[in-house]
Amino acid sequence: MDRKRTKKGDATQIRIHLRGSRTVAKNPALSFRYLIIGGNRLNVRFLDDTGRVAASLGTDELKVGTWNDQVLPVAIPAGTRITDILFTSPNGSRPEILLDDLLFYAPGRN
Repeated sequence: MDRKRTKKGDATQIRIHLRGSRTVAKNPALSFRYLIIGGNRLNVRFLDDTGRVAASLGTDELKVGTWNDQVLPVAIPAGTRITDILFTSPNGSRPEILLDDLLFYAPGRN
């Protein structure tokens, strides 16, 4: 995991390297625990094996100051190869962001 400031607007950025590419299954989702202080939104980008953004989404208002769970459905074509997940703060904001228990998965059938 890589945590640094980006050049663009000096926003907070966390980059998750997946240690090689992963093939996306149908109807994937991203689950994680978070603690955010100083902001209440995150942008999430999924980078493919060419370094391009394969999917991008934003969170709704997040709960601030306590650990919480978040599950996001991801609109990305099945078969896409993902190498990185990039969390950034929007509009140059600089919140403190902690992530834990990150899981990128395809939900099973009920």
